[in-house]
Amino acid sequence: MGYIITYVDWANYTITQEVGRCRPVAGTLDTAETVICLHVVESLNAFWFSLGWCLIFFIPSIIFSIKLAKFYRRMKYSDSYNDTITLGIISSASK
Repeated sequence: MGYIITYVDWANYTITQEVGRCRPVAGTLDTAETVICLHVVESLNAFWFSLGWCLIFFIPSIIFSIKLAKFYRRMKYSDSYNDTITLGIISSASK
């Protein structure tokens, strides 16, 4: 982690102090930052956020379905729909 922080500090210093002193380069960097951060990345935030939540719920659902599959494999009797209607005789006990 220390290498990354050192590199970021070096890159920040190089851009702001050495390259950024030149007015056209500094203007180009500001414009690039505005275009990239505000227009490109900002519009993708909701997409990546929703994709992250889908993955958070998708991975446990796969694990849960694998755990449940063993119960379905062990079933001896399957539920089936019986479409026959048994009509009985209504007794007239009240007469």
